[in-house]
Amino acid sequence: MVMLLLSIANIASIVVATVIGVRVLRGNRFTLSGLAVATVLIATVMWSMISVFGAQALFTEGSDLPERALFWSAVLIAGVRSLVRVLENPAWSPRPRDIIDLVAHPAAMGVIAAIPQLHFLLVTSDDGGNLSYAFGFWIHSAVSLALSVRPLTVLLDPRSRIPRDSAWTRFAMIVSWALPAVGYAISALVWGPTGPNLAPAFLILPVAMMGSAVFRDGLVDKLPLARGEVFEALAGAVFVTDRLGRVIDVNAAARALARDIDGAEDIAGRVLSEVCPDTARILDRGGEADVPGTAGGRVVSMLSTPIVDSKGETVGRGVIVRDVTESVIQRRELERTRDALSHEVMVSEELRAELGNQVMRDSATGLYNRRFLAETLPDVVASCVADGSALSVAVFDIDGFKVVNDSHGHVVGDRVIEAVATALRVNAPGGTVVRYGGDEFLALLPGVSAREALAITNSMRVACSGIRVDTRDGEVRVTVSAGVATLIGENIDADELLEVADLALYRAKDTGRDRTWSPVDGPV
Repeated sequence: MVMLLLSIANIASIVVATVIGVRVLRGNRFTLSGLAVATVLIATVMWSMISVFGAQALFTEGSDLPERALFWSAVLIAGVRSLVRVLENPAWSPRPRDIIDLVAHPAAMGVIAAIPQLHFLLVTSDDGGNLSYAFGFWIHSAVSLALSVRPLTVLLDPRSRIPRDSAWTRFAMIVSWALPAVGYAISALVWGPTGPNLAPAFLILPVAMMGSAVFRDGLVDKLPLARGEVFEALAGAVFVTDRLGRVIDVNAAARALARDIDGAEDIAGRVLSEVCPDTARILDRGGEADVPGTAGGRVVSMLSTPIVDSKGETVGRGVIVRDVTESVIQRRELERTRDALSHEVMVSEELRAELGNQVMRDSATGLYNRRFLAETLPDVVASCVADGSALSVAVFDIDGFKVVNDSHGHVVGDRVIEAVATALRVNAPGGTVVRYGGDEFLALLPGVSAREALAITNSMRVACSGIRVDTRDGEVRVTVSAGVATLIGENIDADELLEVADLALYRAKDTGRDRTWSPVDGPV
């Protein structure tokens, strides 16, 4: 009954493995992953067939089936190892030493199985014809166990690079390692080389799970195409050169780019700077570059990467060239639009400043006006209070200005006002002159003491008193009266300061005009 169940399990493994193998082959998936899957499936079929024969009739002396079974077990282990390597690193490309590492064990077992004179290394018989395993079998078993440790470690390690969406595949691979190992150990200890092997029978579950990974998860399809297919299909142009600048490899996009720029058709194996000088200059420049000789103003972006060997020495470089024409055109258009907007904003700011300045100035004299004084004086007062410094104000009024207007007209009056405004502005060092009213002016003197303010104010008044304005009826002489006031630190009050300065001005006019009056020093 046990042998019947084993035969059924082995046949089931054969059928499932065959169906999956046919599916893989029909899909033309001749990749590393496809080869690894095919190796596992073929080894499963062959080992299962040998186990079926062992379940029907015990192996006797002279049979080579035990040795063949051990050979296919080594092949199975090699297939599992290679499949795990591909799952761990889809970009893995076996080097010669990797191939030797994978093939050495199955090759040794195959040589022993193929040469009858070497069978004694694995299986021996006693005088009664009973078979038992020799020392070579135990060496084979130890090697198989050692070779299986790393794949199992990778599958069990959650930090391995096997993708998370391959979790089902990961579980299938763990089971495919564990179940046959258990069956292998039981068969070796119970039946030895005489009877069937449980390992192929136990492969039914992992093979079915592998089939699910192939059909449902696309185990083979998840892994990359051959290097050549991917390299050629890349949209970006890729140039690979050695340290002498010779072209080692290029893809289709790179060949097309070299043909567009330099008209070169065959550049492989040739020095790039010699066969494609313009292309070489663009690649050496790096960053973004406009491609000469191409329609539509083509722009490309280069990324250069050195290629180093195992010793860390640079042996060449790879350059990836991407067409960034559309994005660069959009960016340049945005930059032009931004510059235009910036210019418009600058002009707008200048116009606004100019308009603001015009609003704050008297159109007839160019001096600041009363609106400017109203907005500026609070800040000047606050600054002087904070510093504890003095603030002086001088008020000027043209003497007899109404008589000038009545006698000579408003045109002459305007000329007189302009002349006085110029004299005040020129002789007000560090001060701000404001046209306070029709013929009245004011000078702000922050940080100026009372005595200094009196001297400055009187100097400004004297400069105005020397003004002469020619008219049709003769020369018009002008005199100016002035009043000055000073407050210091926390005692500064803008309204009080202006009021005291106005009172001083009225005292100057009342006491004879053409003079300066100070509340502290009196007339000057």
